[in-house]
Amino acid sequence: MIPANWTQILADIKPFGETDIGAVLRSAGSAMGFSAANLVHDGRSLGRSGGTGDLAGGQSYELPFSKAQLRVLFDSPPSTDSEEAMAALARVLDLALLVDDRRASESVAPLIDPMGAKDPLTKTIDRNAFSEFLDFEFASGPLHATVILVGLDNMDGVTSTLGHGVRDAVLSEVADRFRETLRTNDTISRIDSDVFAVFCPDMSVQLATTLARRLQGIVHIPIRVGENELQVSACVGVATRSRGERAPEIIAHGDAALQASRANGPGEFSIYDGEIVVKTEDRRELAAELIDAITNNELTTGRSPIVHLPAGKVVGIEAHVVWNHPKRGSIDDAAFLDLAELIGRVGDVERAVLEFALAGSGAGNGVRTGLNLSASTIRDSRAIGWIVDRLAQADSTVLFEIAEDAARAAGRGAAHNLQRLRDAGASIVLDEFGKTEGSLRTLHSLPLDGIKLHSSILDPSDPAKCESISKAVYASANELGLEVVHSGVDTDADLRLLLQMDAQISGRGFFAQGKAVQARVSSTRVA
Repeated sequence: MIPANWTQILADIKPFGETDIGAVLRSAGSAMGFSAANLVHDGRSLGRSGGTGDLAGGQSYELPFSKAQLRVLFDSPPSTDSEEAMAALARVLDLALLVDDRRASESVAPLIDPMGAKDPLTKTIDRNAFSEFLDFEFASGPLHATVILVGLDNMDGVTSTLGHGVRDAVLSEVADRFRETLRTNDTISRIDSDVFAVFCPDMSVQLATTLARRLQGIVHIPIRVGENELQVSACVGVATRSRGERAPEIIAHGDAALQASRANGPGEFSIYDGEIVVKTEDRRELAAELIDAITNNELTTGRSPIVHLPAGKVVGIEAHVVWNHPKRGSIDDAAFLDLAELIGRVGDVERAVLEFALAGSGAGNGVRTGLNLSASTIRDSRAIGWIVDRLAQADSTVLFEIAEDAARAAGRGAAHNLQRLRDAGASIVLDEFGKTEGSLRTLHSLPLDGIKLHSSILDPSDPAKCESISKAVYASANELGLEVVHSGVDTDADLRLLLQMDAQISGRGFFAQGKAVQARVSSTRVA
């Protein structure tokens, strides 16, 4: 990092004009305690301060970030020659050459890596270098500028399914595509494992929005890696500089917008405003409170029945976690389980729910207790081993529900680990079936005992379509020996449609779950 008191050195670097390397060296000499220095390459001076000799008898220092032998010669050792100070000087000189108008000449351009700190995979600058570059630009550059953050979706799933090599190839290809699209005065950085940042000087929010959408489209073009053709999407966050914000602040704004996009799902787009930062800060506060709630055992477990219609007989119970927040009231798992996974604590929550399920279910009564497993648990062999051990110790019937996207994110080890659970006596149900285009492929890739249909399949506004889809699903399920559960039966209209479909399709009744089903069970004496 560059010391904060090196303001004069930074002022001598002209982002939009020719930089005098000698002036930069003179300011550096005042800060570091040397009177003469010469920046040289292959014996040729690129700039000097003080003295007239070649300084060959003095101290020589090679810039650590240069591609070629780029050295600084001092007339005498600097009084401030710590490793940190010398590294800061190297970065300043690197930047001075980067923004120098002479950088386009053949003699200078090949010598340096912009900002020194390069990401070797994507050949872009890293986060620290990006932040420092923005500070240089903001010191004397335009007030209005834009930072666009592009976060690739589900790269963990690509890694777990196809390996690190394919993931790296995707990141490298995306970086190349961005370079071909951006203006020559735009700067690109890989600031996180799957996040790129683009600095666009003198760009309005309208133009930035157009560019950001274009970058999203570029990412979405299929990427071929070997025999694999991947369809990748990206979320985007845009932040504009209009009030003299410093680099860390504008990057934080872009990150807040990106996180807001990711919270809404893959391929989303957000522009930073005050509301986003409030939501982001609220989410961070909620994460800290969730950690305390898990530590202090403040989470409780609720139950939702799975029934066989039309009799209303309870055939299963799904256990779900509820957080009784002291200020926010009762918070259902849908509102915070993704947050628990993000902070690495979803395993703690799922273990607690499993203990409840094992204690609350019993063999021989025909009622199974189900619970959901996250992608991180499914791919964690140690977590699966713990569950297998607990199942062996309990006289209970347990059913694990796996959402489609969780099964895909779990990667290649998902099928093996789920089979371990089946071998231990548990049943496996694919949750949210029909939510994605890969549903049928998932049926063939995982060891399953049943499927739970996504609520979108049950649409009372189009009963003929629902009946057609249900017939196809039931035909496939019967061939594979799978049970089928209709979820999202939340209204009386949903319930009437399901009972009507029963009369048309089977006459044997359907398994169902939802608010309307739960109300029916609670008001009916169950046999």
